Amino acid sequence: MIYIENPHTDPVHNLALEEFMVTCDDRDIVMLWQNDPAVIVGRNQHTENQVDRAFAEEHSIAVIRRLSGGGAVYHDLGNLNFTIIARDATRYKNDFSFFTRPIIEVLNSYGVDARFSGRNDLTVQGKKFSGNAQYNHGNTVLHHGTLLWDSDLEVLAGVLRPKKRIEAREVDSHQARVTNLTAFTPPQITLARFRSDLVTELTEGQGRTVQAALPMLPDALLEKYRSDEWNWGEGLPDEDERGVVGFPASC
Repeated sequence: MIYIENPHTDPVHNLALEEFMVTCDDRDIVMLWQNDPAVIVGRNQHTENQVDRAFAEEHSIAVIRRLSGGGAVYHDLGNLNFTIIARDATRYKNDFSFFTRPIIEVLNSYGVDARFSGRNDLTVQGKKFSGNAQYNHGNTVLHHGTLLWDSDLEVLAGVLRPKKRIEAREVDSHQARVTNLTAFTPPQITLARFRSDLVTELTEGQGRTVQAALPMLPDALLEKYRSDEWNWGEGLPDEDERGVVGFPASC
């Protein structure tokens, strides 16, 4: 298991990096990362139905589509994201509890009663602090999720305003009751401490290696994640025979 230290907070770079690692790398990877304010839209969603575009523009909030399905989520520097890429892992497809178990164990060690809830959420006292999604590429599973630590929940509520579904297959971004983990963690547990403990738990027994240098991403891939065509379209099919829509440029 390779742990990648990712200092970038540009959502275009970070979503493109996930795609690059799925298609152009062959290792099992763990990455923790953060974004500047952004809404990350699910693969199948019609973005205009989920995001208050005027609010996003007024508050300089980027809107980026990800590879995986599910609902739109809000990111800022008070939110920690995690990505796990597992090769030859078809047995883990749709097994969200498998990938989130280390997070629950770390939080339980702090005395936080974190639980897996429904199909893809993590909650504490019935309030959601993490949404999760997966993307399958051949035998590779990309699992990623949010961890609300100290996010601006007022901005989250302002920018995520789902409208009525226009297609049965589209997933709405439900405004479930959400919370920040700082409301439940001991005061001595900082985000830096949580991040460090989570890396240890996610990579324990996996032969942890820290990769200092991130790959250079192709310009064509970065441009994809900057484009309105990708980010503001009506959503993509669940499966695409080419694997990754709109790319491959050469690895």
